[in-house]
Amino acid sequence: MKYEEKLFLRLKKNLNRYFPGEKLRIIKIKMISELYKDVLETRTYKCVLNGSRPRTRPKVLYVKYFTDYKIKKLKGIKRLKKFNKYINELKIPRVYDFYKDLNSIVVEGVSGTKSSKLFPIYLLPVLKTFYFTKIKNILEEVAEAVANLHKITQKKGKPKVALNFSDLKLGNVLFDGREIKIIDFEMVETHYMEDLVCFMASLEMLQKFPHISQEDVELMKNIFYKKYSSSVNWKINHKLLRKAMKDKRYEILQTLRNEKARRGVGIFGKIIIKWNIIYLKNKLKN
Repeated sequence: MKYEEKLFLRLKKNLNRYFPGEKLRIIKIKMISELYKDVLETRTYKCVLNGSRPRTRPKVLYVKYFTDYKIKKLKGIKRLKKFNKYINELKIPRVYDFYKDLNSIVVEGVSGTKSSKLFPIYLLPVLKTFYFTKIKNILEEVAEAVANLHKITQKKGKPKVALNFSDLKLGNVLFDGREIKIIDFEMVETHYMEDLVCFMASLEMLQKFPHISQEDVELMKNIFYKKYSSSVNWKINHKLLRKAMKDKRYEILQTLRNEKARRGVGIFGKIIIKWNIIYLKNKLKN
């Protein structure tokens, strides 16, 4: 039996538990992304649900499938449901289930526009005057969510080791006009700086747009950093942060150069990847 068929049956069996009192049916399951590094690591499926009532807005679940290779690296994946009591503090969607035999997690579908699409528009000349307050609010909300995660999960005797979102970037921050949601999180235990460098490196990638200056990016990085540092009770090692940023730029460059990472990417996406490669090579020279 194919994975999609197994997933359909499993979801059908559990919908009443996820949405008590609602009569829902699955109308579509579609794979929307694959992540390749050295090997296939994840696939993400969008599952659309509809109710029996007319004019009911469809609900969405996202199911993320992990290969055995990836599961071994993510020791904390089965703990994800425990974070449901912190969804407001961490700005994350609800995690409904973990299917051990399918290597899959089931997550609430949330609405919003990716910040990686919003920020280049908000930073256009003239528009920046009106929208920079929104950018500042988004950056501070992300920083506060990261600080909350690190404070909740820091290890005793190791205040700088905590669970991290793992892939925190503008593309994984949704904004619906009122609040943010951080998606595509995996909660990996590592040094707290992992989240900081991931997010600030994604802000740097905005400089590929000709209307976004280095000053704009540095201002945004400072807003994010200041809010985070004021929300935790430990000092940040700036020398280590600079080294970690350089390492992260190199890591991103290597990923973008990997042909498997570009699998399924359209022409426009490939152009953006090319711009990013050129930008990062220049950045690493300085």
